[in-house]
Amino acid sequence: MRSVRVLTVAAAAAALLAGCAGEATVGRGQPADRLAATAPGSPTARPAGNGVAALPPDQIVSRARLALSKAATVRIRADVRSAGQPVRMDLRIVGSRGAIGTMTVDGQTFQLLRIGKAAYIKATEAVWRKLGAGAGASLLVGKWVKVSTKDKDFADVITFTDIAAFSKEVFDQGLVGTPASSRVTLRGLDAVKLADPNGNSLYVAAGTGQPYPLRLQSLAPKSDSGTIDFLDFNRPVQLSLPPAGQVVDTTTGR
Repeated sequence: MRSVRVLTVAAAAAALLAGCAGEATVGRGQPADRLAATAPGSPTARPAGNGVAALPPDQIVSRARLALSKAATVRIRADVRSAGQPVRMDLRIVGSRGAIGTMTVDGQTFQLLRIGKAAYIKATEAVWRKLGAGAGASLLVGKWVKVSTKDKDFADVITFTDIAAFSKEVFDQGLVGTPASSRVTLRGLDAVKLADPNGNSLYVAAGTGQPYPLRLQSLAPKSDSGTIDFLDFNRPVQLSLPPAGQVVDTTTGR
């Protein structure tokens, strides 16, 4: 069986993340009431919260990146398009240890689990055929296919299953221009929103607690647009190895 090209999915998502982050940045907030938008540093009737709302946009981005990179766990939920291709992702990441969740590309969904240096993929026969398993696709149904993260075809999986690496991918692109800053409420949380004229925005937590990113959103162009939500910071996530009888180990040929 030819190597499973899961990274074609990861690469598509990475391309969109890079494009969004290159034009704007997003962050998150805590419980809040609504207030008119204000420029960074201007007087506001809202409580100071964690203080990020009073900072310039570049410092807000820096604080959000640092907070995300140091989180113990986070849930990443994305619904995006890359070059017109729909990509969905719902992953719960545990620091640098690993992650568990699902990815959907062009209507094809597979489960992804990484623990340490090993990644496991579980998918339907249709997905395995599309990924190049050929006649052996039916033998993989109900199995976890183990691959090494050192394999060049899978190395990028780390980007989506390591919080610090994911944070770097999102935030190391820089800002284009100077986005406007405003106080908003997102999912019932007090947040500061950075938005540029091109329809890109980043929401960062502005209430008490860490200035975690809450949402990264790109509205244009439509071929590379979508939303990435950051949820459930520091909530416990259980990562367990699949039963040995359900594993097809491509790292040893078994």
